[in-house]
Amino acid sequence: MVVENAVSDLVTETQTSFNPPVPTEMLSVSGSTRESQRSYLLSINLKEGRNLVIRDRCGTSDPYVKFKLDGKTLYKSKVVYKNLNPTWNESFSFPVRDLDQRLYIKVYDRDLTMDDFMGSSYVLLTDLEMEKVCELSVRLDDPNSLEEDMGVIMLDMSLSLRDRDNERNSVTNRTVLSSSSLQSPLAQSGRLSESLRKSQLWSGVVGVTLVEGQDLPEDGPGELFVRFRLGEQRYKSRNQPKKANPQWRERFDFNRFPEGPGVLEIEVWNKEGRKYEECYGMCEVDLSSVLPNQSQLFTRVLKEGKGRVVFLITLSTCSGVSISDMCAPPLEDPQERENTLDKYSFKSSFRNLRDVGFLQVKIIKATDLLAADLNGKSDPFCVLELGNDRLQTHTIYKTLYPNWNQVFTIPVKDIHDILELTIFDEDGDKAPDFLGKVAIPLLSIHNGQPICCPLKKEDLGGLSKGNISLELELIFNPVRAAIRTFKPKEKKFMEDNPKFSKKILARNVYRVRNLYRAVQSTLQYMKSCFQWESFQRSLIAFLQQHLHFLPYNQNS
Repeated sequence: MVVENAVSDLVTETQTSFNPPVPTEMLSVSGSTRESQRSYLLSINLKEGRNLVIRDRCGTSDPYVKFKLDGKTLYKSKVVYKNLNPTWNESFSFPVRDLDQRLYIKVYDRDLTMDDFMGSSYVLLTDLEMEKVCELSVRLDDPNSLEEDMGVIMLDMSLSLRDRDNERNSVTNRTVLSSSSLQSPLAQSGRLSESLRKSQLWSGVVGVTLVEGQDLPEDGPGELFVRFRLGEQRYKSRNQPKKANPQWRERFDFNRFPEGPGVLEIEVWNKEGRKYEECYGMCEVDLSSVLPNQSQLFTRVLKEGKGRVVFLITLSTCSGVSISDMCAPPLEDPQERENTLDKYSFKSSFRNLRDVGFLQVKIIKATDLLAADLNGKSDPFCVLELGNDRLQTHTIYKTLYPNWNQVFTIPVKDIHDILELTIFDEDGDKAPDFLGKVAIPLLSIHNGQPICCPLKKEDLGGLSKGNISLELELIFNPVRAAIRTFKPKEKKFMEDNPKFSKKILARNVYRVRNLYRAVQSTLQYMKSCFQWESFQRSLIAFLQQHLHFLPYNQNS
C-alpha cells in the first residue's frame, strides 16, 4: 500500500507538471475531478497563544499544541512551561490531497501521567485562499468545560499547489513529510519521534540538598514539608515536626533539559491531619545564574515573609542519555564502546562515585498486544523508567504488532534499580490505556542477549496479553556500585499534580445533599411525633421512650 501511494504521487506530479498555469481564481474552486487529482502543500506558522486556561494548581499551565488531520497527529509543538500566553514561533508544512477536510488544533497541558485538555478548534481547508498567507486567530472551546473563554491560538496558514519545486523546498523543512516517509514505515509511523527525542534528552543534572528552615511559624499543630518543582519534575521532602528551625538534610536530583524550564520553585507547606495543607510561602531560583560544577548555598526568604529556607544547588553536565535507531546503537561503535569501558574501568573507580554505570536498551518490537480501540487495534507506545529517569518511544498507530526498533541509553545511579517498561495505548484527548508491563532487575541482565518477555498486569501480579522483544547491555563499575549500596535508596520524586475534577465535585455535592436530606427527614419525623400528626406513631414513640427510661427511674 505504501509503494502504491508513492507511485500514485509520482504519476500525479508528472501529470500536473505538464499542465498549463492555472489562474489563482480557478484554484480556489473545489469539487472538480481535476482538482481531486492534485496535491497541495499546507504551510503553518504557529505563533502564540493568548489567555489560555489554568490547569495547574499554581495558577498556570504548561501548554503545547497538536495538529490533527483525518484522525492522525501531524505535528506536536514544544511545551512552554508556566505560561498562559505562550510563544512558539514554529513553522512546518505537510502535503494534503483532499481540501474537503478539517484541520483540528488541540491544546493540552503537559503533565507527568495524564495531559489535561485545554480546548480545541478547527480550520476548514476549503476556506483558505490559494497562494496567500492567512493570519488566523482561532478561539478554543471545550463542550465539557465550564470556562466560557478558553483563549485563542494565533497562527499563519497558507495553501499552495504542490509541484516538484515545492517538494524540493519542503525537504529542507525540519518537519516535512516527504516522499522518503512513504518509503519508510518507521518514518511514517514515527513522525513525531524527532521532537519527542528532543523533549526527552536531558543535558544536565540539578542536584539539590535541602538543609533547613529558619524562623518558620511554630504556632499550632501540624508538620512541615517542602515541595520542589522544575517543570514536570516534583519532589516532596519528608515531614518534620513543626518548629522554627526544622532540619531536613535531604538530597535529590532533577534532570535539566535544553528547552526545559530554567526556574526552580520551592514551597514550604504546613500539614495538619490527612487533608488540610497550608502554604507558608514560596521562592524561586533562576538556574541560569548558578555556576556549573560548583555547590552554591542559597538562603531564600519566602515571598509571604514567613521565614527562610536554606538549600544547596549543584549544576552538573550529564552524558550517557540518548535515543537512536537500530542502525546506529552507541555501543556498536568501537570507539564509543572503548571510551565507555574505560570510563567504568577499575582504574577509574573514584572519579565520579555517583555515576555507577551505563545501560543500553534496544526496544525492538511487541507482539499480540491487547486491542484497546473499537476497530480491534491499538496505538501503542512504550515508556522506559529507571529510578527517576523516564524515556519513551514514538507511537505506532493501528497495530497490535508494533516495531519500534529504537535504542535508548541511560546512566545508572544504583545497580539495584529495576528497569520498568510499560506499554500504553495512545487515546487522543484521554489518559493512555495500560496494555502491559515488564520489570527487569539490572543485576539479572545478560549483555547482548535478545530476550522476549511476556507482558504482565499493572501490579505485576499476573500475566497480561502480548510480549515485548528487547536486547540489553549493562556496563558498570563494581566499586562505585558497592559504595552506592550502603547509601539510602533514591526515592521516586515524580508526584502527580492534583487537578480540579468536575466528577469528584459532583460526587461530593451529591453525598452532602443525601446527608442533608437524611438529617432533614429525621428532624421532620421527630417533629411529627411531638405534634401528634399520627396518633398511633406518637403513642408508640411515647411508650418506647417511657420504657427506655423506666429502669433509671426505678433505681433512683
